[in-house]
Amino acid sequence: MFASEGQNTNGYLVVGATGSGKSTWLANRIKKMNCNVIVYKHFANIDDKAFDFLTTKTMSNIRQGAAPNEAVKCKIGGMEREDYIKFLQWVKTTYRNGALFVDDATIFERDRLTKEMNFLLTMKRHLGIDIFLVYHGLTLLPIEQFLLCKQIILFNTTDNLSYKASRTPKYPELVQGIAQARANFKTAANKYKPVIVSLQ
Repeated sequence: MFASEGQNTNGYLVVGATGSGKSTWLANRIKKMNCNVIVYKHFANIDDKAFDFLTTKTMSNIRQGAAPNEAVKCKIGGMEREDYIKFLQWVKTTYRNGALFVDDATIFERDRLTKEMNFLLTMKRHLGIDIFLVYHGLTLLPIEQFLLCKQIILFNTTDNLSYKASRTPKYPELVQGIAQARANFKTAANKYKPVIVSLQ
């Protein structure tokens, strides 16, 4: 399904309200990936129980304790915007052939994409990186991401996209996806099942 599992590298938007199941879904995906994985988190949420299985590392010690050809799965934390920008610059020059997850991306990528993330999403195939940006709502993400990502993975959300309708690619599909994700959340069998909307 994802590049790190043998397909082309792509960008993915993961969207859902608190408690909608997105962290559990992401954690399960990460556990199944056979590649390097970094989850970037704000330090205020670095101890998120869903990601307990990941060791907290830094850019300078990311391979510490790993065998030469062993994939590394970890989380890296930052506090300020400067920390995040420095991390993305490190990814640009150093990180290859893996997956990058930016949890609570609303904190870091809001009204417009940072130029660093714009570069990574544009060059992801050349860098060999899958990029997952995690948001609490569709109305919180910069509109240009729709053009740079392959899919939106929708969980239950209270979004109302109507005021962005004229600027939102795949608007009818997203509205339908939101309705289906809400319906899923109301049933025991599908409570945490996402709806995937293709953007390409």
